[in-house]
Amino acid sequence: MSKFRTITIDAIGLGSPYSGTAIYVSEIIKFWNLKKDLEIIFIIFANNFAISYLNKLNLDDRFVFIRVPSNRYLKSIWQQTFMVWHLHRIKPKVHWGASFILPLVKVCPMIVTIHDMTFQLMPKVHEYIKTKYFPFLIKYSTVRANKILTVSKTTKSDLIKFFPNVKDKTFVTHLAPRDIYPNRNIEQRKINFKTKKYLLYVGAIEPRKNLVKLIKVWKSINKIEKNNVKLLLVGTKGWKYDELLENINDVNDIHYFGSANDQELLSFYKNALGLIYISLYEGFGLPVIEAMKFGLPVICSNLGASKEIAESAAIMVNPLNEKDIKDAIIELISNENLRKKFSRLGIKKASNFSWSKTADETFKFLTKI
Repeated sequence: MSKFRTITIDAIGLGSPYSGTAIYVSEIIKFWNLKKDLEIIFIIFANNFAISYLNKLNLDDRFVFIRVPSNRYLKSIWQQTFMVWHLHRIKPKVHWGASFILPLVKVCPMIVTIHDMTFQLMPKVHEYIKTKYFPFLIKYSTVRANKILTVSKTTKSDLIKFFPNVKDKTFVTHLAPRDIYPNRNIEQRKINFKTKKYLLYVGAIEPRKNLVKLIKVWKSINKIEKNNVKLLLVGTKGWKYDELLENINDVNDIHYFGSANDQELLSFYKNALGLIYISLYEGFGLPVIEAMKFGLPVICSNLGASKEIAESAAIMVNPLNEKDIKDAIIELISNENLRKKFSRLGIKKASNFSWSKTADETFKFLTKI
């Protein structure tokens, strides 16, 4: 039996099942569960909500949950107190902080995953309390970590700018597009859009995603240029979304669908004209690579991780330049050959990313400590 008997996983910071961090952790755990030769006990710290969707992976008895409070403030306190006590009691070979944070008190070897540096780089797009809480804990987590994982070269570079001393212990493990299969047992809400007659956005409804700019540009495009194409926004409500949602309606050919389950998302990816994702900053940008996997041509930002992941396989735009965005949208709508070109390039690009590879690399880093 492997000498690496127990690995603890901090899944306390996971959002909705369709958020980037939740997909990251659940996809890795899914592939570890498939590898029955991994003779490891995985102890996962998670709240009831996270446990409910991780249990849908049909985990075997190597995976054990320790429940944590669901309240955002209580779980943060729990993370720095009771979890430390559990780690001292369990004595794992390694502890993995899967979402930015490690305990301030180090009682065992630890690895942390840093998904992005927006709390430091773009504090105005976050709630005030997060701009104080996360930078403080990220700083001390990177100091205490034996190794640091980032989800892109961009995030690694940004991390090192703030903390140069962590360079030699920081490694990149890219995210990847999921396998999403049709499932008739999952209820699917309908939309009234005609097939291939909508441009799709997938992601949280929050300031960082640059949706105010997108909607402004969309409204400036005349009906002839739109050619009956609508704009469909799909995603969970993050924060500062009220004013944004008040300014959209079907009269302006814009529809907000809300959060979508996998069955609905699969349908959107397969039937949309293209994906538009002009975020101001991304640690990775999962919707871009997922859309590419399903052959959807993509318009995305020419900044940060979006550029790293999609360059040469997507229509790149300056997310601050309204004319740049408008020209790209009109070109995508009107040019079928362009859509076919970037569909082919996107499929090829997406094939370079694999959750199986990410899971294997993550496990190797954990067990090398």
